[in-house]
Amino acid sequence: MAAPKFLQAIAGVVTSVTAAVLGGAGSANQLVATNASGLIDPSFLPAGQGADIVTAPASEALSAGALVNLWSNAGALAARNADSSSASGGKKISGFVLAAVAQGGTASVYRSGPNTAVTGLTPGSDYWLGAAGAAASSPDTASGHTTQYAGTATAAGVLDVQPGAPIGNA
Repeated sequence: MAAPKFLQAIAGVVTSVTAAVLGGAGSANQLVATNASGLIDPSFLPAGQGADIVTAPASEALSAGALVNLWSNAGALAARNADSSSASGGKKISGFVLAAVAQGGTASVYRSGPNTAVTGLTPGSDYWLGAAGAAASSPDTASGHTTQYAGTATAAGVLDVQPGAPIGNA
């Protein structure tokens, strides 16, 4: 959908102007339009406001809603599925993705907050890190695995991700 237009008096002449959908220097002194989701794009917000998002290349395919681990891949930041079967917090939760990302694609990793790309949760229940980017309804206590709190379901399709400290199981 095209950005909405409005009328503006520029040097005494009424002119049709397109509203800005993305922020940045090119959007200075323009009216703001919401995006296709009906939200103001985070690029309009100053640093430290809005969602805490880190972008990184995906070192493996990530499913929408996956719990993600940010790690150093040959000295470069990369994103992969968080996994409780990795010992001593090696693949701890760093955040989550709302959209699927192919290997090599750029992942937008939300560090905390509402993960709305999940299904089948029980509202009010706590969830922990599971296998291959999934949240589990009980903690993984197997020897050599990692236990990490992921967050609380606020609806069947929303996990409020607030990662706890990873604990390596002896």
